[in-house]
Amino acid sequence: MVIHACRWFVALLCLTCSVQVSALGIFWQPQERDLAVDNQAWTILMQQVKQQGFEQLVLQWSRYGTSFSSAEQMDALQDKMLIAADQGLQLVLGLYMDPEFYALQKQPAHALESYLRKQRSLNIQVAKQWQERLGELITGWYISAEIDDENWRLAINQEILRSWLQELATELQKVQARPVYLSTFFTGKMSPVAYEHLLVQVADIGYRIWVQDGSGVGVLSESHRRLYLDQVVRCTATSEQPVTGVIYELFDMTSEAPFVAQPKSRATIEGLINQKDDCQAQRLFFSLRYLPASQMLLQIE
Repeated sequence: MVIHACRWFVALLCLTCSVQVSALGIFWQPQERDLAVDNQAWTILMQQVKQQGFEQLVLQWSRYGTSFSSAEQMDALQDKMLIAADQGLQLVLGLYMDPEFYALQKQPAHALESYLRKQRSLNIQVAKQWQERLGELITGWYISAEIDDENWRLAINQEILRSWLQELATELQKVQARPVYLSTFFTGKMSPVAYEHLLVQVADIGYRIWVQDGSGVGVLSESHRRLYLDQVVRCTATSEQPVTGVIYELFDMTSEAPFVAQPKSRATIEGLINQKDDCQAQRLFFSLRYLPASQMLLQIE
């Protein structure tokens, strides 16, 4: 009874703070093997995360293909989320992620529209399932499909993207009225100005956009990355800023296919988390798996 009351108190607090963009956030990209982590150990980890200053736990997804689709897996995932909420972390719920998304988004326009309609339906299905389980503990929805600067260059594709995202956001508000978040990354395939224009179109629909800093994947140099980040995350109050947050990568990629990465050094990670930024963008980190506190608990490879 005490735990139940505590959860609802946390939920009420989250309702008042869900619109804030200043919360320090950490991504958790659930893997099936994470569900085997003992709940007592998970509780200690969530306490450490909270003590480190994090206020928001962002699930990259709550369904990945067929993963986390069984009642047993959903129960185990729910336990992990409830523990996080009990420790005072706001829950931003990632929805459905198709493992083939990054390949199938390259389809011709007519096929892409059909594919995205199916993705919308799956996202809403997952949202309804978790709304029944978590209710008011959900402080935001996160769209797991990330938007890049390569596959959305054509005007017709951008129109398809806007239409899909607008319909998806509208349907999500019917499930539960919450902010809707989406992340994006750049690899130098658009000019910084064109990339900003793409993100402005998405922000105008009402999405809160988080941009990945790209430091971990290392596709672009520091100076090249800075051109993009400075274009979409500006500090002057009069500038149009499509991005509300920056995701700092806590890893260094060692292989792209298959993806393999190692955590940055402890000193680097702590420096990133503790750094101050005069721009009022939210600061988030990817991911929980690479935090020093997690490295004996969550497997990296």
